[in-house]
Amino acid sequence: MVYFNKYMFGLLLLCFLPILGAVFTLYFKVNFLTSIIFFFIIPSLWLTIRIGKKSIRALSFSIICGFFATLIIDPIASYSHVWNVKSIFSFKILEVSPEQFIWGVFFIYLIVSFYEFFFPKKSRHFLDNKMIFLGLIFLIAFVLTRFIKFSFPSSLDNYYLYMSTGIIIFILPILIMLIKFPKMKNSLLKTAVYFLFLSSLYEFVALKLGLWSFPGTSSVYINGFYIAEKFLPIEEILYFTILGSSAVLSYYLLFNMETDLLV
Repeated sequence: MVYFNKYMFGLLLLCFLPILGAVFTLYFKVNFLTSIIFFFIIPSLWLTIRIGKKSIRALSFSIICGFFATLIIDPIASYSHVWNVKSIFSFKILEVSPEQFIWGVFFIYLIVSFYEFFFPKKSRHFLDNKMIFLGLIFLIAFVLTRFIKFSFPSSLDNYYLYMSTGIIIFILPILIMLIKFPKMKNSLLKTAVYFLFLSSLYEFVALKLGLWSFPGTSSVYINGFYIAEKFLPIEEILYFTILGSSAVLSYYLLFNMETDLLV
């Protein structure tokens, strides 16, 4: 009964907070940064208290991955008109608005801390060989994408850029995770159900308030439809709403957990 109360209360609270955040965000028409606080930072604070010392490792992983992932993906996406973010700041950091870094870090942290709370497992020591290897991958990807952007910018005008890059960034790690550790599919699926709810709600609010948009032409996306009179591409639904949490956890589990406990 203690187990039931602990986790059921946590799940109900984590469902209630985004709904409350959506009501507040829509009513007061807040900016991108404030919406991040209500949808991601406040739930993350509660999970931080619940998972204790594990939050240090989870946050460290999220800062590294969120920073590099945002630094790699967002400049390319903005340049190719995949998406555009409405920032309250008049400056950017390496072509990225400050809100995007904050969103990237706390989106990842919320997923990882959610998993650590509901499906706790023994982790590796932070910054072991596998985490250093992941950091090197991010660093190489950053240098490579910058080289392509400045040396061969026309290559970024390819058809369906969002879909093609998403296969590498999202689908590939999930497939590796499920092939190598098939028993993890249940925890990935259960986590994905919650983040399907959260991401769908946040996507609607963001489009409704114009916090971000998808200005690309028909050659950029495979297809899409309109929500709140704003265009939403199929790729956004697939990668952010459906597969986002599973991709993040695949990186986290493959590079930061004791693999003998994943089989």
